[in-house]
Parts: sequence; structure tokens; C-alpha cells
Amino acid sequence: LGAEPDPSDVAIIRSNKRLAFKDPETGFERIVLSPAHLDNGVEVVMHRIPPRQSSGVLPAYTVPTEKYIMVHEGKLTVYVDGKPHQLDAGDTMYFEVKGPYSLVNESDKACAYYMVIVRKR
Repeated sequence: LGAEPDPSDVAIIRSNKRLAFKDPETGFERIVLSPAHLDNGVEVVMHRIPPRQSSGVLPAYTVPTEKYIMVHEGKLTVYVDGKPHQLDAGDTMYFEVKGPYSLVNESDKACAYYMVIVRKR
């Protein structure tokens, strides 16, 4: 009784133990929600972007990678191949990362969204 489950079967990440990064200049915040020890090609993160800030330009990956975005609150503009895609709270988006892209909050309110990253092998 009371034994922890095998981490290969069940993994729990407590909210106070999440891996997080916050850019001191822009306030862009990246919080890892998926287990860091699993090498299954899937990562779940939550991003927060303050008003009028962005992720900056992010490079393509070295392996084929897909992104699934679900906007939780606020508005998000995703630039893929230089083309803007505007999302509101509740909207979802999928794209394959083939080149540089960026995630921008062009509004006056904070934006938070979830992202599932799938790296193909």
C-alpha cells in the first residue's frame, strides 16, 4: 500500500513540480505538462504570452514535427510561412513545422494556450 506506480505506466506531474521557462524580456512563459522522462516523441506544454508580446521567431526542427494548438484564453496569431492565422479562445489549429514560425499575442489582454508537439521518427 502507498507504493508509487511504475513511471512507465503512470506519471503524475504536480503543478508545483512542473518544468517552466519565462523569458525575462518578453514575459513569454513555457510550462511543460508532459513527463520529461518519456522519450515517445510527444510533448504537451502550456504557453502564456503577455499583451503585445511574442515567442519570437522559432526555428524548424531537425525531424518532421507537428504542432496542435488549443487557445485557452485571449487571442493568438500564429505565423506559419509568413502567413498569419488568427485564433480566439476555444479555437484549435494544426500545422506541420517546415520552417520558422512565431506565436504572437497582438491584443491588449494576456493569452494562454496548450500545445501538443509530435516529433516523428
